[in-house]
Amino acid sequence: MDPDKRLVRAVTSNVGHCLAAGIIDTDHLRPVVGRLFAPDMFSGWGIRTLSSSHAFYNPLSYHRGTVWAVEQATILFGLRRFGFDARAHDLAKAMFDLAQLYPEHRIPECVGGYRRSEAPTPGAYPRANAPQLWNATSLTLIMQVLLGLLPLAPFNMLVVDPELPEWLPDVVVHDLRVADARPDAAMLAHKGGKIALRRLDQGRHAACRPAAAARGRCRVHPARPCTRRDRVASVG
Repeated sequence: MDPDKRLVRAVTSNVGHCLAAGIIDTDHLRPVVGRLFAPDMFSGWGIRTLSSSHAFYNPLSYHRGTVWAVEQATILFGLRRFGFDARAHDLAKAMFDLAQLYPEHRIPECVGGYRRSEAPTPGAYPRANAPQLWNATSLTLIMQVLLGLLPLAPFNMLVVDPELPEWLPDVVVHDLRVADARPDAAMLAHKGGKIALRRLDQGRHAACRPAAAARGRCRVHPARPCTRRDRVASVG
């Protein structure tokens, strides 16, 4: 809305938050995701705050063209929530590559919206904070989303539904706290897209999501495919 509360017609990253919140009608999900990853929105480093085809687009404007890492994590959550795993992998890869550009992998508050094909960096927003607290949460949320981690503290249980991309073939998670439990686990990706879940501790609990178990992609026991019994199983 403009200062006079009139609708401003523009394509922005805001709809990605709607995706994460689950308020988009099912019929509109695929078109929305496709629009977010159109070239005028997805720079190769992330999804811009404003379409590069808009008249007021500026790749170094805070709300009119930059890329916010914290926003990418929220959008990535929505992508996995509704099964757009390939796009979630694309966005996660962009964020991991972006982090490689900065000391200690600390992505600034926001970065420029320049296309990745134009230059080796996205451009620097002049007054970006680095480090910046909400951005510090982005890579943590991205990893939670890729691993499909959902704690159920009343049951000392950790639900696990990993969806690892080819460029991230294995992940080891140590000392997570779920109520009184501290589950450690290794998620290993195999050819054909299958995932193995291997326990690294004793006496902890974990579970595969039923949907993942039905697809045969999760394994609580590395030696055999996931069965109905394994969908909620002790890993200890």
